[in-house]
Amino acid sequence: MGTDQISIEDVASLAEAPLIVPQEELGQGCIRYFGMKDLLNFVQCFPNFQRMLQTPHWYEKWIVLLEWYFQAIPRASGRRRNVLLPVVANALGTLLENLARIILVEEGTFSNNQFNELSLKGRINELLNRLGISGDNSVVDHFVTIRNNSTHAKSTSMSLTEMQQWEIVQKAVQWVDEVVLWRLGYGGQYRERNLQSIQSIQPRYDLSQRDPSW
Repeated sequence: MGTDQISIEDVASLAEAPLIVPQEELGQGCIRYFGMKDLLNFVQCFPNFQRMLQTPHWYEKWIVLLEWYFQAIPRASGRRRNVLLPVVANALGTLLENLARIILVEEGTFSNNQFNELSLKGRINELLNRLGISGDNSVVDHFVTIRNNSTHAKSTSMSLTEMQQWEIVQKAVQWVDEVVLWRLGYGGQYRERNLQSIQSIQPRYDLSQRDPSW
């Protein structure tokens, strides 16, 4: 076969590349079903996104952040279906820690030493506080336990059923959604992460806490 020809096997291997995301996976996004006004509101954030990617910390991390994000979204069907709670919890824990470092250190007032002294629970709580989100403390506690149980050989006992643990994981996915939407300045409705239904909610975050230069 000549070098200018592409085999079906080559195409198949490309389609399974980790960074290629099928359309059905993108369909699990957070601005779905909620009307043209919300879509237009989101599109108006594109210039903010362009400026965001011009900063070294976002430019270097964005692709890998997306890869962790898609690993963390349990999908009903499609390639790389996630059915293992430990895999999802670990991806989310890594993702949230990286977002916390960008928001709190690279774009905030925390020093590296201050950030490194925080536990995962502290990092998530400080991240949510930065966004102006409060009232998720017990959920953060449960998520950190789930993530630690997924990471370490010694596990902490939990009173939650597996379904309840998946619901907690969904809330952690929502935190990721909210960090990015807040950073972009999105003011419309977005998806409330829930295993039972797809509902829209108004922003819980405080857009006035964003850096005006963004």
